[in-house]
Amino acid sequence: MDIETRQTILESLKNSGFYVIRGYFDKETCARISRLMDSKLSNFSMGDGMDFRHHNFENECNDTKKFLNDPILQEICDLHMQSPLIKKRCQAGVVSYDPGNQVCSGGGWHVDKRSKQFKSILYLSDVTIKSGYFSIIPQSSDKLDLLQSIPKFEGDNSMTRFSLSELTQKSLIETRINILGEAGDLILVDTSNIHRGEEILEGKRYSLTNYYYN
Repeated sequence: MDIETRQTILESLKNSGFYVIRGYFDKETCARISRLMDSKLSNFSMGDGMDFRHHNFENECNDTKKFLNDPILQEICDLHMQSPLIKKRCQAGVVSYDPGNQVCSGGGWHVDKRSKQFKSILYLSDVTIKSGYFSIIPQSSDKLDLLQSIPKFEGDNSMTRFSLSELTQKSLIETRINILGEAGDLILVDTSNIHRGEEILEGKRYSLTNYYYN
């Protein structure tokens, strides 16, 4: 990656909170990983939105290990966070439509942390308006103190979750960006901006997410 592209990514992360790289993985590789995820689904746990997650999928195949250890992604992470990487992991995610339940990834509008946080999200399947796409409210990380957080569970004081009604009232929801894409598209994101995985309305959505801890 040349210096100009790297600088463009860093500026986008700073100004809007995300950057999309199209065609990061080829479709054959995405399909191969998705098939492996289906075969390992009994080892997955349920997430907040009734999605299924495998927290360390880098141990399952070379493709996911390669994704996690991409030195360019790690360099972007270090530069954006302005601190060295401590640890990392690759999480596999499967979101499946269930006519009896509202299924999504993450369980509603939230931030991962109230301070800077970098993740890379790889779509392994084509993501349409019905596929539980990733949605983000740009430049919302500096507005968190203006919002009333809601607890994730009784006694939760993390102040990382927000109601749709307040986001609508404060005219933030109308600025959201819905990121659709094809299998192989990669989203680099600062998850201190308010975001969510939208409810899936048909089929399955497969993804990998690299978590970086600085």
